[in-house]
Amino acid sequence: MVEGKVCPATGLMLVSTTWQTAFRIQGTGFPPISAPLRDSGSSRMSWNRFDIPGETVYFADKALCAYQEVLAQFKRKLGVADPLAKDADALGLSLEEFYDAVASEWEEKHFMSSGTLPRKWREDRQLHIVSMPQHGWWVHIEDPESICALERAIPDVLLDSGISALDTADLRSQNRLLTTSVAEHLASTKLFDGSLPLGIIFSSRHGSGINYAVWKQASKGPLMNRTDEMEVLASKPISFRDPDLETAARLFGLTVF
Repeated sequence: MVEGKVCPATGLMLVSTTWQTAFRIQGTGFPPISAPLRDSGSSRMSWNRFDIPGETVYFADKALCAYQEVLAQFKRKLGVADPLAKDADALGLSLEEFYDAVASEWEEKHFMSSGTLPRKWREDRQLHIVSMPQHGWWVHIEDPESICALERAIPDVLLDSGISALDTADLRSQNRLLTTSVAEHLASTKLFDGSLPLGIIFSSRHGSGINYAVWKQASKGPLMNRTDEMEVLASKPISFRDPDLETAARLFGLTVF
């Protein structure tokens, strides 16, 4: 249960950024607290849920939650046979032998929805523990107070996105025109104390914890660097025997190499 207070200026449910630690999985070729720059003129279909034009960085309150968020794309769809097993059978190899002999050089895109997590995925990433900002406010976007406030504040945006009555299913959906437009509105909304929100707090669709979307920098309007107070406390390679990785893999039915 996330406790907060209703903003008297906006009606949004706000959660104070008391000292917290969070988890992030990031490729080793990038700074831990960084994300792709989004251009307002580009298609939003490839954006993450609460991205805004500029840079949005995501974190989770638990390592398991962080793993589930990034591993969901590898989960095999129900009723679909293992695509790698077919290739392995054609070569007379077991799945493990096929991976070691052939698939270890494949790009990650070949493993999407395959039910298999390649070794290279682990080797190319680290798990980071980060201290979150100590001052400011998160918008608790799934709270009914926030949903009501959004309906009052941006009815045209919602209607343009095909939404006539907003609910949490919409906010968790793949409708990127909706979710990114809502985020863009919130990022520029002045709160009761004159500040802008640090970002959004929202529940994981996989039920494992709480996520944070931090608006590090906007591409237009006032500079919004939300990560000045954030610090990487620890970074570690992703081990085959990481208990949180093992749990996420079990829940998603993944074979981890």
